[in-house]
Amino acid sequence: MPRGAAGVGRGEGPEPVQLAHEIARKNRGAPGSPRGVWTIVGLLPAVVMAAVDARRRSVAASLAWAVALFAFSAAGLARSPAFRVMVPGPVETETMQSPSVSTARPQVASQNGQTR
Repeated sequence: MPRGAAGVGRGEGPEPVQLAHEIARKNRGAPGSPRGVWTIVGLLPAVVMAAVDARRRSVAASLAWAVALFAFSAAGLARSPAFRVMVPGPVETETMQSPSVSTARPQVASQNGQTR
């Protein structure tokens, strides 16, 4: 590993390989191994986007995709022993997600021909 002038490495944290091994140890699995059904769950936000009809309502479909991606990612992280301690609670989640959704609402309404 290259060292700087002061003898300090590039990053302050562990190396990526060490980090992968630590996460795998906490999850009781092999480093880099797929997590079963969660590999397929990654396609569900795209299915949600198609269900909203991305060709006709692109803003609504992209908002639905983002919310679905967030929900499925949060569910996957909440089930993982390595990341369970870092999952925010419902209050923090709502606090951070509300501005995004409320900003997109006027664009969705204008795309659908509605006015405020």
